[in-house]
Amino acid sequence: MAFSIKTPEALAGWLTRDFRYELKLTNICQTPEETFALKKGDCDDFASLAQVVLKNMGIKSDVVIIKFKGLNVLHAVCIFKDAAGNVSFISNQKLYQTAESDVRQAILKYYPDLETIIYTDKDLRYTRFVKAQ
Repeated sequence: MAFSIKTPEALAGWLTRDFRYELKLTNICQTPEETFALKKGDCDDFASLAQVVLKNMGIKSDVVIIKFKGLNVLHAVCIFKDAAGNVSFISNQKLYQTAESDVRQAILKYYPDLETIIYTDKDLRYTRFVKAQ
């Protein structure tokens, strides 16, 4: 996949403009190529696609899974740091920018009911847990 997207802001605009959010009730993730071809997906699909596009821009990112307090709901986002070291993340089709250097604090700003952050590997398997405090 070749992309002409040059900034995280342009990435969020592209996801919003050209893709449709579609909730899936399975934990089966599409590949970024499938999401690109289908032009639709849910949170884990958008997070994986965002990670590929950010990598193309030279921006290191991670896909993390957020578990919410008291809910049996998980949500995937793609996190990265800007040139100043501040954490930003793509959640579904929206870019969230913060002045936080700590991932947990940045996510808590927008998701105060965060319980756990689960880092994933490239196949979205859970690899490391960070509890909210």
